[in-house]
Amino acid sequence: MKKKADKLPSIFFTAGKGDFNYFEMQKAGAMLDKLGVANRVRRFDGVHQWAPADVQKEAVEWLVVLEMKTGRRTKDEAFLAEQFRETRERAEAQLATRSDRLYAIGSYNLRKTAELFDGLADPAQIATVRERAASVEADKRTRNGLKLEQEDYEILSKTAGTIEGMLGQLAQNAPERGTLMMEVRSQIDDARRHYDALQKKDPEAALPYKIAMASVYATMVESGERALRANQGANGLTYFSTAAAIWPDNWYVHLGMARSYMRLKNRKSAFASLSKAVASGMNDASELNSADEFTALHDDAEYKSILEKIAAAKNAPAKPSSK
Repeated sequence: MKKKADKLPSIFFTAGKGDFNYFEMQKAGAMLDKLGVANRVRRFDGVHQWAPADVQKEAVEWLVVLEMKTGRRTKDEAFLAEQFRETRERAEAQLATRSDRLYAIGSYNLRKTAELFDGLADPAQIATVRERAASVEADKRTRNGLKLEQEDYEILSKTAGTIEGMLGQLAQNAPERGTLMMEVRSQIDDARRHYDALQKKDPEAALPYKIAMASVYATMVESGERALRANQGANGLTYFSTAAAIWPDNWYVHLGMARSYMRLKNRKSAFASLSKAVASGMNDASELNSADEFTALHDDAEYKSILEKIAAAKNAPAKPSSK
């Protein structure tokens, strides 16, 4: 196990607090901790997206510090002192919050600060940080924050898992397709109701429901794409229509529904979905023109009308596709 761990790279994970991958990164980081592999899990305000510039800069600086620690780069004492100060201050800022969830993250970051700079910073300062980290880790707020995060993960797993399990049955052409589809929509509506109710009084408690819906959305779009590549129009329609139930004003899911309808030889519904895609912000025809389902219609008058609407919307602000 030790030899395998030595071959693993050091990893700086980043995830938005609304990213469905966040909890998986936490689990991966904990596994690497047990293997003795340097890692850091950095949460930021955001969703399933690239980390902001300041977090990317932080990641690069973390790697530079590691290089200095392992002798791959010449030590720069001024740089190390600055990094130690900034890293410690970021952790302390999280500990100053009222949120127990964020307090627990601050506890984690304080411990990681001591680990990273051990052997690089003044031993007395490292000892102080270690003592502070141990005290914070034993604090009931840290324990409560970790408990709440575990509950969040369980809500996310149960909510997303239930919906995705039902959709898996639908993909197998289950006889109870209509009943299952109604239950899927009911589950999505239930998650949205929980989110709306909690968002008003406790946004952090509402977050796992939002993440669950985002997770299902991403799974549905990816599954829809696979279904269309396999020429499974009915399954594609199931997946994209479910994604549309979660994010109804997203143009990409309406395009996916249009492609599915074309696979099912339902031209009327396909063009109705294309119109919804344009109304939802599709202002670039490249995705449409590259779709195999519409290749034979490039000279069709109704198709050209859709292209004209897209061209007219070209100067309007684009709405996100979130493929």
